[in-house]
Amino acid sequence: MQKLLFLLLLAPCFAAAQSAEYTRFMKAGERELRAGHYDLAGKKFTAALEFAFSQAEQKAAREAVKNAERRRVQEVENALRKAETVIGHFGFRQDRAWAYKDGKFAVIDRSGQRLTDFVFSDPQPFEASGLALAQKDGFYHLVDKQGGLSEAYNYFFPTNNGWYKVRKGNLCTFLDRQGRHIKDWGWYDKIENFSGGLAQVKKDGKWGFVDTSGQIIVIPQFDWVWSFSEGFAMVQKDRKWGLIDISGQIVVTPQFDEVGFFSEGFARVQKDGKWGFVDTSGQTIVAPQFDEVGDFYENLAPVQKDGKWGFVDKNGQIVVVLQFDEVGYFHEGLAEFKKDGKWGFVDTSGQIVVAPQFDEANGFSEGFARVKEDGKWGFVDTRGQIAVAPQFDGAGHFSEGFAVVRKDGKWGFVGTSGQIAVAPQFDEAGYFSEGFARVQKDGKWGFVDTRGQIAVALQFDEVGVFSEGFAWVQKDGKWGFVDTSGQIAVALQFDEVGFFSEGFARVQKDGKWGFVDTSGQIVVTPQFDAVWDFSKGFALVYKDGKLGFVDTSGQIVVAPQFDDVKDFFQGLAPIKKDGKWGFVDTSGQIVIAPQFEEVRGSFKNGTATVTRFGEWFPINKKGEMVVVEEIPPVPGGGKERK
Repeated sequence: MQKLLFLLLLAPCFAAAQSAEYTRFMKAGERELRAGHYDLAGKKFTAALEFAFSQAEQKAAREAVKNAERRRVQEVENALRKAETVIGHFGFRQDRAWAYKDGKFAVIDRSGQRLTDFVFSDPQPFEASGLALAQKDGFYHLVDKQGGLSEAYNYFFPTNNGWYKVRKGNLCTFLDRQGRHIKDWGWYDKIENFSGGLAQVKKDGKWGFVDTSGQIIVIPQFDWVWSFSEGFAMVQKDRKWGLIDISGQIVVTPQFDEVGFFSEGFARVQKDGKWGFVDTSGQTIVAPQFDEVGDFYENLAPVQKDGKWGFVDKNGQIVVVLQFDEVGYFHEGLAEFKKDGKWGFVDTSGQIVVAPQFDEANGFSEGFARVKEDGKWGFVDTRGQIAVAPQFDGAGHFSEGFAVVRKDGKWGFVGTSGQIAVAPQFDEAGYFSEGFARVQKDGKWGFVDTRGQIAVALQFDEVGVFSEGFAWVQKDGKWGFVDTSGQIAVALQFDEVGFFSEGFARVQKDGKWGFVDTSGQIVVTPQFDAVWDFSKGFALVYKDGKLGFVDTSGQIVVAPQFDDVKDFFQGLAPIKKDGKWGFVDTSGQIVIAPQFEEVRGSFKNGTATVTRFGEWFPINKKGEMVVVEEIPPVPGGGKERK
């Protein structure tokens, strides 16, 4: 009773606080409206609607939102008329828009003043940098807000690390988002996208690798190279394939006709039409003798000879006799196989656990495998028993105890008991993650829980999977997050978002990136050109071509000033500045001045290995050389970087 009385007494205070917030946002919206900032006004009025207490306040806020939108549309239409255009392209971004006439585009401002002639084609929206990409007379330019042009390029493409890849004549290089040349980056015949911090480059007809600072890590010397996988890359020289490590050292001399990527420490190799395997030291573990092979999974690899398949282990021993017409990979100790037109399952000892009887079969997941019989899908368990009778038109694998199934054009879910947990009723459905699955009906997305109940109403245009208790959702072009109770935890206000990691999610607004926490509070104001997920309490941020770190309190602990950085370990992170490497601590202090050509390791055993003047040696956390009787060899040690 006392608690109820307390809440009743407190209610007017809550209402008063809510009303104050409503008034504050309404006044802010009116100010933006008077200033002609109709986009911002609409956002303020929308925020006021969230705090509207009475029906009258809600009605007033909705009318204000509609009015702001009408004014925004009218502004665009007026500007287009003044510029004698037919349509606007993209709307206004950074107070600039592209207008269209007679097959060409021009830049206009909010007053409708035309800042350029109608000479552009294939324009992109203006970014936070104040620049937009467009084509003129067959060449690509970055166009600034006054209509000024950058250098002309034959090719201009945004890359996966936030830069632009450009081609001029027959040569390529990178520019930052402001159109500036990246320091130390040269020109190459061809450049591929970055993967694992390295990009493949071609110069004078030969391929090599460079890092994000432009330093050549592997001198161009190969006829072709693939990107790195598990620390190794396939390279071709004189029509033969080999493997190099990330330092550029050749670990498998080019001698094979074909090679595959490493998987579980082994790579497929082919010589004279036969396949075998090598390990990471370059040793041949399984001599080339098979007609076909697959990668290692769960310590076994499928191999084929004379039309029959079996499996070998990592010692090169045949553990499953070559007897099958087709095989899959091992999952949860079992692999599907085909014999005499029917599919079954075999274990790692070669014993047939499920006799061949099905028209199709897929790998095991959570103790169950999909099988197809007479055109219908069902499931078997690891004992070979039918767990869910074939009855569905489509089926997915089990995840968190449920599998998505389709019947009569609708999707639902079955449980491990074989019972239908959620009746087929949805147009689309995804897998369960953290107890929830995405479902779509009539073009709108929501979530169901493991009881089959609608946990989040079907109302969104797009949704993601749950991660750390939150899922991103999108409606009317804006992104936010919902929690597991179905409540909107982070208001839909962002242009793009990432998943939660260590309690924080990346968010983008007006072309800039920041972070929100699980309460929906913006802990790092969107201000960066790019950001990465939090790891061990720190997140990498990128601004004006430089890298730094923020911590979980939202503080910039290492101001963006470095050309390259690596993750923190043991309280220190390697940083690169003006072509040299050093270390900073978690307070942002440079504790070891940039002076080294390269760094390896991260003080895991109290030391890190660095190189200076081409010589490798270990240092302690003070940057002092550690004297040892014999310095262990470092991959690529003694090799000068050019």
